[in-house]
Formats: sequence, structure tokens, C-alpha cells
Amino acid sequence: MKDIAQLIKALGDKNTIVRQDAAESLGRIRDKEGVEPLIQLLKDKDRFVRKVAILALEKIGDKRAVEPLIEALEDEWNFLQKKKQILDQMQKKGIPKKKVVTKVL
Repeated sequence: MKDIAQLIKALGDKNTIVRQDAAESLGRIRDKEGVEPLIQLLKDKDRFVRKVAILALEKIGDKRAVEPLIEALEDEWNFLQKKKQILDQMQKKGIPKKKVVTKVL
């Protein structure tokens, strides 16, 4: 239990790598104590941290995460759609695809 408490605490670390690693570890452990903190992580400012939190919650498989996961996946989908719109607009302006992809991503 002490390890899980430390991992949960690490979800609030200022370093994105630490947050990602903690979320990934909680997903591997599949302890339901990590569900609520991982749900909170779905709102992290870093999209890679959010992605790892999504994967961890899917591994744990707790019903409490269903609605927050749906919302998070919709947010990610909207983010990707906006990126695609920007890419399309830049290509229409004649900017080479390689430059567009580099700028958008």
C-alpha cells in the first residue's frame, strides 16, 4: 500500500515524466485505489500524461472511469481534428506537406 500511495503522490509531481511513469505503474498494478487520482490526471495540461492516464484506467477496468474516459477520448478526438484542420488549411495555402506536419505536430 505504501508503494501505491507514493505512486499516487507522484501523479501530482511537476515533472511530466514522473507523472507519466506513476500513471503507467498504477495501470500495471491495477489497484483500484489509483482510479480516482488517475481520473483527475485526465485533465492534466500535458497530453502525453493524459494519454498514459487513459491507458492506465483502461487496464484497471473500474466502472467509475467509464464516463471520464469517454469525455477524455472526446477531448483527444477534438484536439486531433483541430490539428487536421490546421494541416489542411496550410496545405491549401501551398505550404509543403513536410513543413506543415513539422509545424502542426
